Amino acid sequence: MSLICTLELIIGGSGTGLIVLFVFIVLCLLELKHRTISPNLSLIVLLASFLGIVVFRIQNIFSFLIVDVLHKSLTLSDRTYIWDSAIESILSHLILGTGITDSLSGNVHLKLSYLVKDIFAHDLYLDYLLMGGVPALCIFICLLISVKNSYCYILNRNRTFIWWGIVIYLFASIVEIYTTNFCLFLMFAYMSICDYSIRHGHLI
Repeated sequence: MSLICTLELIIGGSGTGLIVLFVFIVLCLLELKHRTISPNLSLIVLLASFLGIVVFRIQNIFSFLIVDVLHKSLTLSDRTYIWDSAIESILSHLILGTGITDSLSGNVHLKLSYLVKDIFAHDLYLDYLLMGGVPALCIFICLLISVKNSYCYILNRNRTFIWWGIVIYLFASIVEIYTTNFCLFLMFAYMSICDYSIRHGHLI
């Protein structure tokens, strides 16, 4: 499966996809070696990465690598412009957000002057803030913490890679956005079902 995904990402030219696939494989290998990384630490790193990339733009420090080696723009393919516009809109509708438009993707779209069509926030967390304000993001964080607690309970009895699938998905969501999050919430549901089954002595 990893080989097929790698070939698909290489053919498609997805740099982000190749990076997250590589990190996922490394995390799985560490798990197999019983060198478990703290789930709490992974969430802290996730938060720090979001703040560093989206808010403080630490990628500018690595301009030589991004521009000269990878031949990418420091705006990350104009994502920084989109984030700025999203943050401006979020600050104007911080409590309840702007709501969800009638677009096919189900995401709130932003109108930028240099674009010919509406686009979404290009960041999962900004999108939740944009659509539903602080309450929506808080609900998502509570779900994530609940799933993390389920993983910690499961890990004491069984080895599983599902948490790292969730973590990698969340890391990729800092600079990407998906029109649906079915995959993420299916992983949430799977983790909760495993937790429930173990606690009640059922076979998984």
